[in-house]
Amino acid sequence: MSEASRSPAAAGSAALPRPWHGPRILAAGVVSYFISTGLNFSILGVFIRPVAETFSASMATMGSLPSFYHLITALIGPALGDRYARGQVRRFMLFGACLFPLGLVAVSRADSLMIAAACYGGAAVIGSYMMGPLAANTLVTNWYGATRGRALGIIATGSTAAGIVLPTAAAVLIEAVGWRDALALLALASLFVTLPVFVAWAVDQPEALGQQPEAFPDGAAISGAAVTPSFTSSAEIAPASTREILRTPHFWAIAAGFGLLFSGSLISITFTVPYAEQLGLSLQGGAYVLAARSLAAIAGQVSLGWLSDRIGRRPVLLAAITVECACWFAVVRAPSILIFTLAGIGIGFVSGSFAPLRGALVARVFGRRDFAKVSGLLSPASLPFQVFSVPLAGHLYDLSGDYSDAFRMFLYAFPVAALLVALVPDRREAGGPGVISSPSS
Repeated sequence: MSEASRSPAAAGSAALPRPWHGPRILAAGVVSYFISTGLNFSILGVFIRPVAETFSASMATMGSLPSFYHLITALIGPALGDRYARGQVRRFMLFGACLFPLGLVAVSRADSLMIAAACYGGAAVIGSYMMGPLAANTLVTNWYGATRGRALGIIATGSTAAGIVLPTAAAVLIEAVGWRDALALLALASLFVTLPVFVAWAVDQPEALGQQPEAFPDGAAISGAAVTPSFTSSAEIAPASTREILRTPHFWAIAAGFGLLFSGSLISITFTVPYAEQLGLSLQGGAYVLAARSLAAIAGQVSLGWLSDRIGRRPVLLAAITVECACWFAVVRAPSILIFTLAGIGIGFVSGSFAPLRGALVARVFGRRDFAKVSGLLSPASLPFQVFSVPLAGHLYDLSGDYSDAFRMFLYAFPVAALLVALVPDRREAGGPGVISSPSS
């Protein structure tokens, strides 16, 4: 579909005085994902050993950093989601773009593990969350309608690209100047990338530029009733209350279903390389499998997002879960390195799409107005799955000495996740939280 046919002008509005700003929102979203997830997770494996040696910390302590991140974001997610629902995304993105590198520089100068942890959790995590996926997804939801699934998939490729580019760059810097200066340099570089991009391209609502959100082609409400396209700014209408959202069964089905799916992704990312070594691959060979998985994830994020716009979010999700379950079973059996590698690529292809597909489903069910608040509340609701899944899988490996047991434990979670996703309608329902203020809800 061409840019012209997707623009508000094609939906029947008057010609706009300037090009539609939506593509610039996508660019800002890619940068948001690349920096926020890249400097939190992608470089962790490169920094973890030298940092542990500096502070005489155990690998178990260093390995708790992802859980530390999820705990802090779960605490601030609901409040930040409410602010974003009220049209304050750009303001917090700019603040986060400054706070995040400040926190990382402070970590690089810390003289104890306690101070480093305080700087990381008090500034770096909060800053990255302010400017990260929640903000980027909210902007895309505010701007895109008919191609929202593809748009969310496009910006999610930023995190996958970071996983390919940043570890190598970080390793080169560490070898050249040591981990402290390497972290500081990466942090300062992020500031000079994010701040100009967010200043120029991050715009909360299309109405702020005198433009309109991309409309669904038929101009109909998701509940099935005809709606007059009003394109009322979502910032002008108060979001649904927290109680109203939490009383919605679909919210809990999404939280539990995707909590299970994201936990599976964490297990796979964490144990793919050591499992590959157990099967006879070298460390570098295991890294190649992980890199191939990342490349496949980029393809999945864009193609499955596009497909969800054509046939619906729920059917694509159910198909993706089925494929991942089959690939997961192959990994558990792992009769050969070739099958292990191909199954890992398949897992990367489908699991990379889960985050953008969740965003598209949340936007479809709860609407443009309540997207940010619902997304913020999903952080604490999904926390138990993300905190306990990887340690549990690691414990099973400790008991048996076989990484297949770590994967086998989670194989049974996919049917449960599929059932929960099947309970969520791919449409807005009358009487649910929020109102349908435009066809792009």
